[in-house]
Amino acid sequence: MATSSVHTNLPGLAKEYLSLVRDYYEDLYEKAPEEEENWRAICEIRLLSGVLHESLGNYDAAVSMYESISPILNKQIESDPENLEYQAMLSVLYTQLGVAHYSAGEYEKSKDVFEKSLPINTRLLEEEPENFLYMTGLVVTFTEYSKLLTTLGRKEEAEEYADKADKLKESLTKKYGFGKFVNEYEEPEKEL
Repeated sequence: MATSSVHTNLPGLAKEYLSLVRDYYEDLYEKAPEEEENWRAICEIRLLSGVLHESLGNYDAAVSMYESISPILNKQIESDPENLEYQAMLSVLYTQLGVAHYSAGEYEKSKDVFEKSLPINTRLLEEEPENFLYMTGLVVTFTEYSKLLTTLGRKEEAEEYADKADKLKESLTKKYGFGKFVNEYEEPEKEL
């Protein structure tokens, strides 16, 4: 509901809904932080809240929300460092944080966070090269990092990452037939 409200330009409704759900899960998490259902839910709710804030141009609030997730995920990763699912959650978090810093004009912070996300994404894809979510995650990270590098005037390096993203998109299209999906990420305002 919250995601569809953001995409249908009803951010007030999305914010209200997420606030209610976040309060509920914050309470559960506070009572039993070790329960997997609780820490996962609070991470997802905070991530969605960050995305909402970002879409409204509230970059500081988005960054704060994303940063509040990191200690929770890092604790889980410390207890199970080989868990690819936890690693994937962390890479999504870092990519979103990189995008938020970029949108706020904090390019060095964005670069630092993307450079944390890139090796995680790469490792995930090396472990499971056919995993659709890992492939799309790396496309997003490469694409967003390429934009940042372009802004920083590092055009040659930006082109390398854009090429890597394009190759992954081609692979996704061949494997899953999702050419339309892959192109929508880049050009959401155009009719396909």
